[in-house]
Amino acid sequence: MKSLIKVSYIFLASVMVGCTDLKEEILDETLNKDLITSSEAAESVTAAAYARLRSTFTHNAKVFGLQEITTDEAICPTRGTDWDDNGLYRELHTHTWTANNGAIRNTWNELNQGVAKSMIAIKTMQDMDGNFDRYIAETTVLKAFYMMHLLDLYGQVPTRDVETLKFNEDPLVLKGEEAVQYIEEDLLSTIDHLGTKEEVGSSRITKEVAQALLSRLYLNTSVYTDPYASSYEFKSEDLTKVIQHASEVINSSSYQLETADYFSIFDTDNHGHSEMIFAVDQRLEYNLGDNRFAVVSLARSQKPTPTRRGWNGYATLPEFVDTWDVTDPRFSKVNFAQEEGTLAPELYELNRGFMSGQQYGPVLNEDQSDFEKDASGQLIITALMNDRDGQPTDFTKEVKLFDNQSSGIRVAKYQFDINGSSNSRGQVDIPLIRLGDVYLMRAEAKFRNNDVAGALSDINILRTARGAKPLTSLTEEALFNERGFELYWEMQRRTDMIRFGKFEDKWTEKSSSDPNKRVFPLPQTALDANLNLVQNKGY
Repeated sequence: MKSLIKVSYIFLASVMVGCTDLKEEILDETLNKDLITSSEAAESVTAAAYARLRSTFTHNAKVFGLQEITTDEAICPTRGTDWDDNGLYRELHTHTWTANNGAIRNTWNELNQGVAKSMIAIKTMQDMDGNFDRYIAETTVLKAFYMMHLLDLYGQVPTRDVETLKFNEDPLVLKGEEAVQYIEEDLLSTIDHLGTKEEVGSSRITKEVAQALLSRLYLNTSVYTDPYASSYEFKSEDLTKVIQHASEVINSSSYQLETADYFSIFDTDNHGHSEMIFAVDQRLEYNLGDNRFAVVSLARSQKPTPTRRGWNGYATLPEFVDTWDVTDPRFSKVNFAQEEGTLAPELYELNRGFMSGQQYGPVLNEDQSDFEKDASGQLIITALMNDRDGQPTDFTKEVKLFDNQSSGIRVAKYQFDINGSSNSRGQVDIPLIRLGDVYLMRAEAKFRNNDVAGALSDINILRTARGAKPLTSLTEEALFNERGFELYWEMQRRTDMIRFGKFEDKWTEKSSSDPNKRVFPLPQTALDANLNLVQNKGY
């Protein structure tokens, strides 16, 4: 029996990032043999690597901020004294960020911690008695998932040899084609060892997760290889691989497109949804779920319950709204009419999708203990007013960086969880990979590989499932727009805009056309800690 080294949460945060103010804590203990050969022990070992997803992909100023606030899909105006955050969101939106931007630094640290925790788990299981092939394969894919985001966002991937795992040396740094090949090898090596959704669920790595990630990797290979190129060459062999792996996921019996209600994919009971391939597990029993995607866009006057309210932050942009056919069921879901009247309390639920114009809803009674009701116990629905300035809660299409309390059309894609332990806690699993995206990746690969008819067929399969009108023809612009209709606010817009050559375009409050902004700067703390890192162009 081998003596295992357990590395503390704090130390793991430092091993890849190199923050000098963090301290190492090492516990040396021998574990019971019966314990460490069980699946429960393996799940315990991998838990820290999986847990990093919850803080990295659900927090508004991390991956979401970098992938959405930098695009035409989202803006976070400073509303009076609210949402200033030392200019963090304004820098992201205007493409004026520097290496000192907190969101850029925190996202780098979070992703590297995910890589480090994955490596620790792999090494630990390799040293344990028993067969842990499936769990090692899962964690290898998880490591690749974090690394793909590092490559996508920063163009550089620090890594170590898992076999030796020497944390007293600077990690090697992979870029471009070398990084793509490293991630590809990790993913390909795992497929035969991974379980199915029926065996492990949608919040753990399956064979289909690895295949979907391979599709995503091959689709973006030309960008990852040369992110600053004036145009991207999509190689036929890469596109063929996208189609191959996407088809295997689509042909799997484990996943089906949602046909009844698009927004159910993002409901509080979406754990294990038929379309969910990989998600951040936020079930309430963990009491760690994040409700921010639901709360952050709603006005303060919009109250899901008498004790819960919106945070009046993010909005979307007129340029993005103008791409929509508003009859597309993905645009909105009306749960109650936006007009004065009454409503049975059990029928009250916030509307979903894009919210514009004057908002209506219940208001608190005089002693603030409950919603106002009429003599028969019905909720009184009335025009809402802002508590900050006393003006109507009237969501305007136009929006600015410095704006009033109501500016900007709001997005309520994720259901507000009224059962969380606080306003910011919820149990909506956050999709990281889902079947709709796989259809779109295959369609794009077919289109770029000159199979326009096949691409159109895939697009229309998806649109028909959503209840949208089928397209009669397909252009690159329509293909790009379709990704926006299907995947808005799912942390993919920046990557899509770069691949389609649109990230240097102008939109509301953003005029920068600097191609160096396609990748983010490395935080100064990382450069100071690892001499193998070199700052990206333009910073």
